[in-house]
Amino acid sequence: MALRTFLFALYAFYTLSTKADTYAIYLKDKSGSAFSIYHPEDFLSKSAIARRIRQNIPITETDLPVSSTYLTVLGQYATQVNYALKWLNCVVLDASETDVLKIKQLPFVVAVNALKSAPKSMAKTDSKFETLVAGSFADFDADEYYGSATVQNQMIHVDFLHKRGFKGDGVIVGHFDNGCFNAQNIIGFDSLLTTARFIGARDIVDGNENVFNDGTHGTSTLSCLAANSPGKMVGTSPNASFFLLRTEENGAETLQEEYNWAYGAEVADSIGAEVFSTSLGYTTFDGNVGNHTYSDLTGNKTPITIASNIAARLGIIVLNSAGNEGAKPWYYIGAPADADSILAIGAVDGKGEIAKFSSFGPNASGRVKPDVCAQGAGTAVFDAGGQVMASNGTSFSCPVMAGGAVCLRQAYPSVSNLVIMDAIRKSAHLFKYPTNQLGYGIPDLAVAYFLIDDYLKGGTVNSERQEVFPIPFQKELNVFVQQPNEAELIAELYDFSGRLALTQVVRLQNNPSQLVTINAENLNAGAYLLRIRGAKYYDIQRVEKR
Repeated sequence: MALRTFLFALYAFYTLSTKADTYAIYLKDKSGSAFSIYHPEDFLSKSAIARRIRQNIPITETDLPVSSTYLTVLGQYATQVNYALKWLNCVVLDASETDVLKIKQLPFVVAVNALKSAPKSMAKTDSKFETLVAGSFADFDADEYYGSATVQNQMIHVDFLHKRGFKGDGVIVGHFDNGCFNAQNIIGFDSLLTTARFIGARDIVDGNENVFNDGTHGTSTLSCLAANSPGKMVGTSPNASFFLLRTEENGAETLQEEYNWAYGAEVADSIGAEVFSTSLGYTTFDGNVGNHTYSDLTGNKTPITIASNIAARLGIIVLNSAGNEGAKPWYYIGAPADADSILAIGAVDGKGEIAKFSSFGPNASGRVKPDVCAQGAGTAVFDAGGQVMASNGTSFSCPVMAGGAVCLRQAYPSVSNLVIMDAIRKSAHLFKYPTNQLGYGIPDLAVAYFLIDDYLKGGTVNSERQEVFPIPFQKELNVFVQQPNEAELIAELYDFSGRLALTQVVRLQNNPSQLVTINAENLNAGAYLLRIRGAKYYDIQRVEKR
């Protein structure tokens, strides 16, 4: 009996010491790298390099792959090396507790973070993914181009960009989710997945290139951007190119998924993606390994948030769902929605009212979050069979908005991603008075388009919009102009087909402010964009005539 007890204890000790868990091993530098920043063609694609050149972003050590010398040494202690992350300069690997103790003693290792414990607990929070419900879109004309997506698309005026020929052509989108189950068999995706616009796919979780056998959630989020079935459903960037990534493990919730995203982001960056759309977010994990608190959401602390910011600083427009915790005791945004350099997207319904589930900001540093909102309640999406359904969640407001960013990127291929994101914020209806739920509000992409246009012409954004009244107007439109130290301004009214409907030269006096009256008696009733511009000044906003 004593011998049996001893053998059992020995077996238990051996199992504990050899059981492989997953860790992120942070390295002190990139010494011994086989690559050079002077030869980026060795580790970045031509399109990735071209993006940096267009936006005047230098190649730095951050872009260099992890040291192969360090990788070789770590491989001697790991049961499996999963991947190396150049942005975070770390290696994600599986190792026993005994070998991790040895790894911590290596001179080039600066930190070791536990990511998950084996076996998996198979837990997943109920708010992580939304349940689709049957949607009724019978009130849409079958001949209507956008079909069931009409309201969500026109709410942000992406139709204005489409009418000007900007539907995402030539722009590569990195789409991050839990897989795109059966998307290759859905007719509404055939103009994407059977053409050269399908750049490729990567399943980071399973280590292969098949994202079509996992996760229906990603199929639905992809439809908000890429659906192209006129009269049924058309997404916000139907002509864009896509690289599809699965970074979310469907059966568990672990910190490793944040590192999966970071690795996927590096892959998408390396092939030249210019916009990221992510309908994921993280706060707590299985076994409480790596849980985040609100105080962690400072804008640049969690692994996925740091990686998101790096992507943005490399010229990528990064958009992420704000989260679906608004009606719960924890009602805050998650990571990486807190990131200081990306757009976090909240949710409204079809009438523009805040969705009760949409997570609150600000982040822990006081930054306005969410940044903006789009329709995420009753959003039209494809299910895994290609049927149009309605669903609720910031998972869907994010790709709706991301498609708009894609179209702006096509319209202005050389302007900084930060300028585009700033224009989106400034175009939103609550820009002057942001709230914790709506952020800066619902963007108007027609306004954003002209903001960028005027920026390129040397204009200075007027952060305090001019007072315009009455709204709606009938014969005359009055504008209270704060003197921009110019002799004259030009007032223009555009309709939403992009046509210039009225131009009026405004002569300015020497006083610091002035009331200007625009004669609009001959205009047809409807919505217009009012743009007031000078040599170094502009202001633009939406107005309506009855």
